[in-house]
Amino acid sequence: MRPFIALALFLTLPGCLAKAVADTAVGIVKVPYKVGSKAVDLATESDEEKNEKYIKRERERAEAACETWEVNRTQAEYWAKKSGDWSNVPPPPNAHCE
Repeated sequence: MRPFIALALFLTLPGCLAKAVADTAVGIVKVPYKVGSKAVDLATESDEEKNEKYIKRERERAEAACETWEVNRTQAEYWAKKSGDWSNVPPPPNAHCE
């Protein structure tokens, strides 16, 4: 019985070994494609990423405009209180200020 089991294992081993070698070869062949695909993905920008960057830039621009407006408004209000002429007080540049 033992020789039969040993013979059966011996005959099935090359198939397992061949499958392992084939799987390894396929994995090695796929590596350049995966690396190239990842490089292209990192080098290009999706529409969603572009939109996120645009929204972030616009938000930063609006915040900077509000900060500038605050300084100008404070100075204009100071002079308006002294002179009584409130026509030089600037309106807010966008709805997010105040």
